Amino acid sequence: MEETLRITQRYVTWLYFQRFVLSGNLHGGSVVASYPFDDSPEHKATGIYSKTSDDEVFKYLAKAYASNHPIMKTGAPHCPGEEDETFTDGITNGAHWYDVE
Repeated sequence: MEETLRITQRYVTWLYFQRFVLSGNLHGGSVVASYPFDDSPEHKATGIYSKTSDDEVFKYLAKAYASNHPIMKTGAPHCPGEEDETFTDGITNGAHWYDVE
């Protein structure tokens, strides 16, 4: 636990001195490039496209990433429990896939 806290503190300090123009995160789940936003005003479970002012940029970046991944680019990752789940071009808008309130 102490080691984790120490690493986290070093990371926060490092971030303080860096200037980022782009960042991303990775999480477990399907093999897809999901772009912002994961939240929608309607808070329906799925199917609500949550557009940003930079939507075309996010879509471009997601496609660039997905098109270079051997499984993601197929749009059909066949993940256990979600074998029939598909994503056009291997990308999805976060809230369209599932809303995170």
